[in-house]
Amino acid sequence: MKRMFCSCMPVPGRHGTPGLLRSELAWTICVLTVVTWLGTGNLIATDAAFFRISQPTNTALNFSIDGTLSWNGLAGGFIVERSTDLSQGIWSPWARGTSVTATVSLKVQDFAAPADMSYIPAGYFTMGDILDDTQTVALPVHPVFVSGFYIDKFDVTQERMRQALQWAYNAGKLIVTSTNVINAEGDQQTLLWLPNPQQVTGWDSVLSFTNGQFVIDPYQSFRTNHPAIWVTWFGAVSVCNYLSQKEGLPACYNLTNWTCDFTATGYRLPTEAEWEKAARGGWEGYRFPWANADNTTSHAMANYRSTTDFSYDLGPTQGYDPLATNYYGQPWTTPVGYFAANNYGLYDMSGNVWQWVWDWGTVRYQGVDGVQFDPTGMATGFNRVFRGGSWMTVAAFTTVASRYIGYPPTFSYDDVGFRTVRKAP
Repeated sequence: MKRMFCSCMPVPGRHGTPGLLRSELAWTICVLTVVTWLGTGNLIATDAAFFRISQPTNTALNFSIDGTLSWNGLAGGFIVERSTDLSQGIWSPWARGTSVTATVSLKVQDFAAPADMSYIPAGYFTMGDILDDTQTVALPVHPVFVSGFYIDKFDVTQERMRQALQWAYNAGKLIVTSTNVINAEGDQQTLLWLPNPQQVTGWDSVLSFTNGQFVIDPYQSFRTNHPAIWVTWFGAVSVCNYLSQKEGLPACYNLTNWTCDFTATGYRLPTEAEWEKAARGGWEGYRFPWANADNTTSHAMANYRSTTDFSYDLGPTQGYDPLATNYYGQPWTTPVGYFAANNYGLYDMSGNVWQWVWDWGTVRYQGVDGVQFDPTGMATGFNRVFRGGSWMTVAAFTTVASRYIGYPPTFSYDDVGFRTVRKAP
């Protein structure tokens, strides 16, 4: 049984969170404690979280059973921060919003989030190349509001892909040839390349198909928890549908015209805005998901190719991550969750494999005058975007602002994968 307790206390003082408002603010803290009990009544675990808001010190916070924080304060902008240990005095930004009334409600935590997914609270963030890292495709910098949603903590793994494809094949939704996997319904497209001695494409794929079964290459069985690769954008979209249908959820995609129903509650690819908000982890003004003070990366933080070309690349070993090699001794992926998570509990938002997102690629962000609300990108285009960089790319492509817009939805490679999101109630 779980019981939640919330107490409030005023905490005046300077708010010094980098990249946010640096001014004298008074904070009110809500202490949320979730206590898990055995049936006998013995305490077995305690998980405490502390939230504070930038409102007058006499503001009373309330916390509901569904994870919604509410208060009566002042209309206007507010910031919610979270801590897991008050004794350390460490606070991290959780959500940023604006209210037109003095009564404010914001869901900040979801105790019923789907397995291996994090809840990202609704709020504003600044999207684009804030630090002017010459990412012209990530300009202009612009404000975006994103509604609350769930996102995978990890990239879709080889094993999760195998299970989804097997379910789809058993359901008659796939055509499998000696070289690729094709959707049997709707507009038929290649979803995934399979290993074939006669072709270069897919030669190092982990997944293969034998006697009606998708299997993991026995020589690379230790890669079951590595990101799935060689998946096209069409494949990522189709697998999202298969995961939804497998779990009895409404599918988001029409595989005939490849449109998306964003109101459906099944699995889908994140939009660019959702991906970047989640990757930033609530922080503003940082280059990487971990938001360290010097805005740097290294092989201790991500799987990428280190060079001397960027001052923020502190990789001690030049070239590929020495800890990431495949069966043939060549550089490759690392297991999901190998490196530390960001503030929202997400892994590999920088490096390892690129991640397909929903949006069509554009040379610059289009139509971004003023605040965008839940943007889904241009209605048409030629290339789909992937984000986050990979084991193959240099540090400049592993930033949270970096976009790759150069390939059509039929493209696949051994450093491109994906993760899924779901609409939150």
